[in-house]
Amino acid sequence: MRFKASITNIGTFSKLTSSLSLLGKVVWIRLDDDQVRFTVIPEQGPGTQVWAVLSKDTIFEEYNIKSATPANTINLQVPLAPLQRALRSALSGSSASIRLTKQNDIPFLSLTIINNTFSSRVPLIATEEFAREPNNADDSLAEPGDFPADRQTTITQSIPVIVLPAASVSSIHEPRCRDPDVHIMLPPLLQLKSISDRFTKMALSTTTTPTSRRGGGGGGGGSQDLGLVPGSSSSSRLVLAANMHGALRIGVTTAALKIESRWEGLVNPELDPNEVEGGEEGVNRHASTLMKEKEGEEAWAV
Repeated sequence: MRFKASITNIGTFSKLTSSLSLLGKVVWIRLDDDQVRFTVIPEQGPGTQVWAVLSKDTIFEEYNIKSATPANTINLQVPLAPLQRALRSALSGSSASIRLTKQNDIPFLSLTIINNTFSSRVPLIATEEFAREPNNADDSLAEPGDFPADRQTTITQSIPVIVLPAASVSSIHEPRCRDPDVHIMLPPLLQLKSISDRFTKMALSTTTTPTSRRGGGGGGGGSQDLGLVPGSSSSSRLVLAANMHGALRIGVTTAALKIESRWEGLVNPELDPNEVEGGEEGVNRHASTLMKEKEGEEAWAV
């Protein structure tokens, strides 16, 4: 069993693990010839499950994998906290690679980070001029440190993992969700998060006794029970709603507060008949197509 790859998009990989770490302590990573899959399953009872599938080229290159299973599949259980720390330290590196290793019969994911540093003895511009002068073409007199990038630091961080046999994960399948009532391109996520966080803090400031928190929602929008009003958790929700006319709104309502933010002119992507069961006929019968004909509050999926 072997796995080794260069990480080409460390920023995306780091952001993904950062998001996953908010939802669980461990992630199941499934590697095969073509894809990398990240799955987070709630430890106990109901919760948020993540099923993210990326093409190997999204974050890796020089991708080498080999195992005795079909499609050279390798299943790993990886703790998210050390993986996130290792990737965060790799953000400032010149390059990074990852491989599956074993130390004292314990499997590890080893992240190797290479940092190239420029010499402080000779400025880069002066070095370029030196190199352009024909009479200075002889490098035999150059000393270490006379040229940029002559110092290289290699850091390796090892993350203990568990190699999962195929039989132990065979019962885990992609969660089934009903077809959405609305599909819409979101505004910038940082803007959406900023407003959501601000609304939540404002709502929390109006109460003193938090109750339960539960997630929910379906279709094109969702609502999150903030548990803001004592004895009445159902009356305090952060609501996300959208329609098939390019509009999205987010708001919160409590006993003492009602506030909402709204976006207009967003894009509702067209469905691809090749991706919908029944082709053109299936698109015409799809819930999102029928939602286009509705107006007013009936047009909103919450």
